[in-house]
Amino acid sequence: MPGRRGAGMAAFFLATSALSAQEPTARAILEPTEVVVGGQFVLKIEVSGASEVEGAVIRPAVELPFARHASELQVVSDLDDGFPLPFTTQITQGTARSPRLVTFAYTLVSLEAGFFDVGPFQVTADGRTLETGPVMLYVTAPQDPGEVTVRARFEPAEVKLMEPVTLVVEAPGLELSLDDVTLPDLSGLASRAGTSMSSGSGATFELVAVTPGRHELEAVAVSVGGRVYETEPLTLVVSDEHGAIEARAALNTERAWVDGEFVLVVEATGVRELEEDPVLPELSEFAELLSGGPSGHGFGNGEITARASYRFRALRPGDFEIGPIAVTVADRTVLTEPVHLTITETPSDPIVPQEQLRAIAIPERRRAYVGEPVFVSYQVLARDGSPFGEWSVHDGATFTPPGHQDFRIHHLGEQSGGSWRRISVDGRAFRGDTRHLVALVPLQSGEKTVGPAEFQVQVNTREPVGVSLGRREATSRARGMGEWTPVTLRSDPISVEVMPLPAEGRPESFGGHVGRVGVVSWLDRTEAEVGETVALRVVMTGNAYLRLMPHPEIIPPAGFEISEPEVSDDPPRLLVGQPGERTLIYRLVPTRQGSYRIPAVEVSWFDPETEEYGVTRAEPLDLAVGPAGRGVGR
Repeated sequence: MPGRRGAGMAAFFLATSALSAQEPTARAILEPTEVVVGGQFVLKIEVSGASEVEGAVIRPAVELPFARHASELQVVSDLDDGFPLPFTTQITQGTARSPRLVTFAYTLVSLEAGFFDVGPFQVTADGRTLETGPVMLYVTAPQDPGEVTVRARFEPAEVKLMEPVTLVVEAPGLELSLDDVTLPDLSGLASRAGTSMSSGSGATFELVAVTPGRHELEAVAVSVGGRVYETEPLTLVVSDEHGAIEARAALNTERAWVDGEFVLVVEATGVRELEEDPVLPELSEFAELLSGGPSGHGFGNGEITARASYRFRALRPGDFEIGPIAVTVADRTVLTEPVHLTITETPSDPIVPQEQLRAIAIPERRRAYVGEPVFVSYQVLARDGSPFGEWSVHDGATFTPPGHQDFRIHHLGEQSGGSWRRISVDGRAFRGDTRHLVALVPLQSGEKTVGPAEFQVQVNTREPVGVSLGRREATSRARGMGEWTPVTLRSDPISVEVMPLPAEGRPESFGGHVGRVGVVSWLDRTEAEVGETVALRVVMTGNAYLRLMPHPEIIPPAGFEISEPEVSDDPPRLLVGQPGERTLIYRLVPTRQGSYRIPAVEVSWFDPETEEYGVTRAEPLDLAVGPAGRGVGR
């Protein structure tokens, strides 16, 4: 039976029609029903007669312990979520004689021999859960293929230090994927430097030689159809002579403006690190260095590259040349070609039309009680179709949340999840940059309109790759070439209906928190001396957004000093719609001896689902305090 590790999700909405008035059904089909180990088969899940397949939630996702997805055949489904899905889809429109049909087709590769039940699977359609029946798959052991010769070689077999080299694996007569290939330990010899890929009976791995010497390596292992094949041992010779080194420089823009910023990137190909900082020419006449220095290394296009980047503020207008820049690596000094920069008095007029770049606000809800947080996701969007639409947004964008006198506004920070997700706005496809999450906590009831949030960004139109850098310099970190322009983007206002909290049943201790809360508390000891610190730990849990609620009121008996609590949250980042746990540690210091009872910690709340108030109390806690120096608490 298939494992239940997750669910494949998509969204398909079909026009309703009288032709699909019949009860929807689902079934699973295998094509073929008999395969050999290592052979491919297609699992189809058909939904018939449904007017809407909501979320197409196939539970479990097709994760079979005896098969894997044929990754090289995966297709990116053309859906709003924009994520690669391991299935293709087909929608056949209904006719007077046959209902419409939605088919999900998974291409899989068998891993072991035997009889296997495939399914059942669940699909949600027309608001109901449909379940397929199981189907049987028969996987036979492969016939003895005779002598299969698997080969591996380095191309070239002799290289200089830091030069690229390709490891080629060939298995004639076998169908290879990268998962089938196990390489020997290359850590002391080479580093991965680019794309690894398989095609038919071959696989290639791009490397960079990093250690001189004659390297004798163990065999490459290839596992296909339950059998393991090994190549002959490998040999790679790396001379101690360093390969070619090239230095280059690039700017992230060809045109800046006074008080605007620009970035200079210096690269040296053929080395893993810069032994010394590049020697920049004197730029203080027209630019102020804000930050910079070596920024690590990377791999690409079969080469290794060490980088340094520098951020400047432009000081005065004019046309300027930067460079050449001296880069010292591997006991040699190489020079970059100069780069050119034009600085103007003011930025160019903003030229970004709204259909290309915009800011949006997505509220979690538009109806809430007083005190119930409304979470809003604010995001910059650019038209889909190229590396960030047709526009590139500067990393240093600033975000200003909205303001409103009838709301407490909590900016909860950037939320990385969802970046580059395809979003449809007004029927047009956009991709989004990092989101900002804001909690609006209403203070007064009524119909409220919260004004726009604001993004201040710098954008540019990308030029064709390599226009300014030439040849392979397009791999530079300064790849966002073009004319940068400052742009202010504002989201649309948000309307929120705020309902008053009911007066009936409201506890006296109610402090305005909306959402169920549980609470427990304990002391780190039951005995202490005068002047000793005792920790009171309070843990609150529930479906409420605990970090937005006031701290519970702790009133110790007379004879104690109490500190403000130390607060920690689990999870540390707020997850909308998820339960959480907040821990508060109060420090109590007794000032006189005696037997004391710390009153029960009490938390009152309003549950918006049941529209009722609740009170949660921890147990009261006893503490015996002896005179100082008596060792009572030891």
